Amino acid sequence: MKKSLLLASFLCAVFAAGTAQADVSDKNAHQPGFRFGDSQNPWVFTPAVSLGVFWESNASDSYTREKSGAGYRIQPRIALTNHGKRSDFGFNAFYTLERGFDSDKGQDSDSYGASLSFRRQLTDHQTFSISGAYSRMEDDDFVYDSNGNPHIDPDKTEHYNVNVGWGYVNGKWQGSLGAGWSRTRYLADGYRTQSYSNDAYNVSGLIGRAYARNHYWNLSLSASIDDPQYGDSSISYYLMTGSSGNVSEDLSYSVMVGVSMYDYSGKADDDTQFGPSYNASLSYRISRKFAASLAASSRYESDDSSRYSSQVYYSWTHSLTASLNATWTSRLTSRLTLAGIYEDHTANGNTGARDYERTYVRASFTTSYRMNDFASVYASFSYKRDEYDYSSSSSRDKDNYRFDLGLTFTL
Repeated sequence: MKKSLLLASFLCAVFAAGTAQADVSDKNAHQPGFRFGDSQNPWVFTPAVSLGVFWESNASDSYTREKSGAGYRIQPRIALTNHGKRSDFGFNAFYTLERGFDSDKGQDSDSYGASLSFRRQLTDHQTFSISGAYSRMEDDDFVYDSNGNPHIDPDKTEHYNVNVGWGYVNGKWQGSLGAGWSRTRYLADGYRTQSYSNDAYNVSGLIGRAYARNHYWNLSLSASIDDPQYGDSSISYYLMTGSSGNVSEDLSYSVMVGVSMYDYSGKADDDTQFGPSYNASLSYRISRKFAASLAASSRYESDDSSRYSSQVYYSWTHSLTASLNATWTSRLTSRLTLAGIYEDHTANGNTGARDYERTYVRASFTTSYRMNDFASVYASFSYKRDEYDYSSSSSRDKDNYRFDLGLTFTL
């Protein structure tokens, strides 16, 4: 999959995880899904399918040959959940098919995957969680020959991840421990003649001491190991401190600042780099109809693309995301998301490589109207812009507008 599309998928995941939800309860509404087992804590199996059409202004995701295109989208999915007194279990699976009506002006893609999560309340103060996910994406890359004629190279990638965590909180202390593994596998097909994979491992720990009611001063230490199949491994450390808490029932915050150390020993000019990092988030339930969130973060680390060259790039990445959820009625909901990422890439050494900057922005608006207990209609608009600035004479950028309209059926 193209890097910009992967980034967009990542941003969507961050938005969904970091946004406060407005009150959407409707006691008189049909509860979707098939229930079985314990009547007090039943298992719920929920199948659904979405059918829609879309149009985008840059269907081939090109810098120089933008072509608009339209197509259709089909996504069946299932969910199995159980919410007990002390345990929560969730399983989700999906398949997404997109096809352009014109093969030269639409990007065909297939993706499917599944995720599993389990959370257990061990004691009144301790919780344990474990989650895992797998997904596979197949996109058609539009490549142009010397005469400007397009041909298609398929781009296939797989993603795996597993995470475990333990948390503790009482009136005076809070703490957490976590560990995770992820793999991205790029499959051989078309222009890619050989498959290869990148593995990443991470561990983290946090301890916090209450200094006021519902407010904690925290100290965290985390480490991550990046282990590509072709290239040299690297390790990074992050030491951060800051505050988190609840100002009220409707307003919560977290602010952490610190330093990162990146040790990349596989190049001719071995180097250990230091840089600042920060993470901040704010979640506010404005009213029964509106809820908002804001998150900002930065990382200082080695550039992914530098593993396979003789030059090391270090990137200081800043990201900012904001979202607003609106529940106009029990049937009508909307969501607005805005995000931006800025990367400052610095070449290390004297090999003639140039520093450069990258700016990526994305905005989206989605609204959904529930027509009855089983069907809803949705519409969305999104815009994204990806710009690389190598110098005043060699800047390049691409953007894309997309409109979606469809129906979702839930049993």
